[in-house]
Amino acid sequence: MSRTGRRLTVSIGYRVLDRVTLPLSRGAGADCSYRLYLNDRGWLLEGGHAEIEHSDKLETMPTVNGVFSALDLRSGRRPSIEITTRTHASRAAPRQTVAWIVAVLFAVGGLLLVAIEGRPRPRGTRSVLRTTVRAARDAAHPADALVAAILLAWWVLSPAFPDDGWVMTRQSMFESAGGFSNYYNSLGTNLPLSYWLEWAQHWLTQSSSALVVLRIPALLCLAAAWLLCRWVLARVLASSVGDDHIALWALASAFAVGALSWGMTLRPEPVVAVLVAGVLACAVRFVERETVAPIAIAVVLVALAVPAHPSGIVSIAPLLVVGPKLVRWARSRVSVSATILATGVALLVTVAVVGSDLEQRSSDAATIRAYGDATASWQDEVARYNFLLVPPYGTPLRRESVALMGLAVLALLLRTRRNGALLLNLPSAALAMGLLLLILTPSKWPWHFGTLLAIAAVSVACETARLRSQAARPHRTRHLPLLWVGAAMVAAAWSWSARGQWNSSDLRTLDWTLGFESRLSLTNLAAILPGLMLLGAALSEVARRRHEHLREVPWRVASWTVPLLALPLVAFTVGVLVVDAGKTGSWTLTNQNIAALRGDSGCGFADDLVALQPSSTRPLQRIEATASSAPPPAWVPPPPGAGLPRFALGPVTSGYDRSPWFELPSGSRVGVFMAGAIAPRTKLAFEWGRIRKSRVESLASAELAAAPALEVRADIVAWRFLALSEDSVPPRRASAVRIAIRGTGTFGNAVAVTAPVTYATEGLVQTLERAGSRQLVIPYISPYFPCAQQPRLQDGIVEVPSEIVAFGTSLQPILGRTTGPFDGIRDLYLLARLPLIDPELPVEPWIEPETLPPDFAVYQVDRRIAGAKVAPPVKSTVTS
Repeated sequence: MSRTGRRLTVSIGYRVLDRVTLPLSRGAGADCSYRLYLNDRGWLLEGGHAEIEHSDKLETMPTVNGVFSALDLRSGRRPSIEITTRTHASRAAPRQTVAWIVAVLFAVGGLLLVAIEGRPRPRGTRSVLRTTVRAARDAAHPADALVAAILLAWWVLSPAFPDDGWVMTRQSMFESAGGFSNYYNSLGTNLPLSYWLEWAQHWLTQSSSALVVLRIPALLCLAAAWLLCRWVLARVLASSVGDDHIALWALASAFAVGALSWGMTLRPEPVVAVLVAGVLACAVRFVERETVAPIAIAVVLVALAVPAHPSGIVSIAPLLVVGPKLVRWARSRVSVSATILATGVALLVTVAVVGSDLEQRSSDAATIRAYGDATASWQDEVARYNFLLVPPYGTPLRRESVALMGLAVLALLLRTRRNGALLLNLPSAALAMGLLLLILTPSKWPWHFGTLLAIAAVSVACETARLRSQAARPHRTRHLPLLWVGAAMVAAAWSWSARGQWNSSDLRTLDWTLGFESRLSLTNLAAILPGLMLLGAALSEVARRRHEHLREVPWRVASWTVPLLALPLVAFTVGVLVVDAGKTGSWTLTNQNIAALRGDSGCGFADDLVALQPSSTRPLQRIEATASSAPPPAWVPPPPGAGLPRFALGPVTSGYDRSPWFELPSGSRVGVFMAGAIAPRTKLAFEWGRIRKSRVESLASAELAAAPALEVRADIVAWRFLALSEDSVPPRRASAVRIAIRGTGTFGNAVAVTAPVTYATEGLVQTLERAGSRQLVIPYISPYFPCAQQPRLQDGIVEVPSEIVAFGTSLQPILGRTTGPFDGIRDLYLLARLPLIDPELPVEPWIEPETLPPDFAVYQVDRRIAGAKVAPPVKSTVTS
């Protein structure tokens, strides 16, 4: 709002909503306040001396992250402004919590009542436990030990998932935010789903920030999923082909690939995967016995999976596959079926709205659709598979996981006769149905494949068992094993083809393409491995002169294709991570996890990184006192430090421009702050000189890595600190320095620089632990900095951070997204990028000219605003 004379103008950005004529005077007690309302339908301005009521429609809802006024708020009759945002969260009253607990207990109790049947039960709990332990001991297999070893190793070795930081931050902000908010985007709106799961996990986040500790629920879920897979496979094989150890190795191999690809994450997929496996087990038990208990348990599992995440809809896939049998059964037990259905719906609705109410959940969902990323339709499903070609989704293990799913579904579709073995068909049919149900999810991230990792493993094992059973039949399809081997070769070639990164810091010393692969490519070797095994087995039979067994060779080799596909890639991935951690002399996530298990809390990567100490910068003394001291142009940002002189250089095309000379102190490190964008074929450099009486003799120059044009949204950052490496020292006789810009292109840009400064460095951990500081760490790397104190999100308002830790090339998703709660930082405050280096590593890419800025950087937020004061919130936006 602004006032000109007696005219009050109400505007949002550049759009004027209304103009109101103010009265000449007002009587005592007259109400002169105006109230502005904004919602999805339009705006309304009412009140004032004349009790006006003006309104109109809004084409789009504005995104407002701050209200600014140039009025003098220090005057005795200063105006007052009261702002109330839309309700963004709700807190449950004690009576609501009690009501939810009672509702869940009654729903589960009702299902138990209808599930209990009149069959005799074992006499005591001790006998049940004894029988269970004996059965588990008898069923133990070396494949169990292999899976256990792989899961424990991956618990420590697994690179961080890009979304782990999102989960950690929103769970740690639960108390202050009033819910589980998006925090970084979507206006900080709370998640419309997953409350029960996030609430159950957030207790661990409140007690520890170590990623390896926070992974414990995922590890337990994967272990439970493996046990369910073992049980399901045993029941399926017992009803059809009998015990098959090769099928069990196929199960272990496929499960290991799926668990390593999608399972070791803080996201909901591991929990949903074990719930889906439980529903599959219930479906198998129902097909065997047609009793009530499996259906009642499956309803409870579905009621937990669907509200946990949109991808939880795949939990109904096994029930849809046994749907015809289930419908026939329900017709004979109408009352029981109706009770289960009604109780299941009640339980699902209760779990979905727990912690809030239906209106708030609907409002959160609408906000997510309007300002978030969950806006895809079923027609965009192909994007999920396209993502497998690019990092971080396009790792070989993740592509191989999807390839194994495709092989199982392909085997199901190519089968001409599917009747007579419902249990053997059930896992593959449920997998195909689950992939179809993923089409309905509003986002198309490949992470959702993780919900199917258990079903996929069982499906692959069942298809392997079926292949082996067909080998013993007299009338078998001769080309089937060759088709299996050929499909395995194609899957291996696709999986190994492009080895994308898991994240930007998965490897610190090695590369996913090994050095010897210039001579022998692992991609080619993996692709021909099934063929080589086929050829080797055939030659072995010929050498033994058992020519009559040659017909069995393709069947034997085809039975082992899944382990041949999976285990080499698992061993390669685990081995590279182990060797990289051993060879890297500084931080790796593996070393961070091991230290956490030893009880060393530390600060992760921050213990090894070195940053500029902002308070240590001192400008050099200027030599040319007689040079022009005209102020810099208006476009030059305010200085990044008090008293720092600023100079505008350029634009230059075929010439050069330079700053004044400054005295160069001996033994001090020198750097400079730069603002603006360097044009292509333009170089910024330190120019060294020697003072000779009344002039300075130029000696040499050293180029600076000034490449903001390579950044995403370079306009967000006002100043960038540039310095030379420790090895780049001035010439021995140098006593002066200045900044020069040279161009050889067809166009150039003007840049601004400060006077050269001396500086000192400090460990990043000292920056993060400084009293009163708040560090906003982007979610993709926040697990690497467990000691960082993120700004609080409270009452719909976020704190302004003192530093931002992010990539050197991008501040997204924090800044540059108009729906981010922190996006207003760039409107009010200046940002200065300070590079981070790891002195233990021999390569320092941030100091090399014509390269990208550093992998990570600290962005200093200058929270000083001359003549301004941050107003505290005056309205709560949390309902109860």
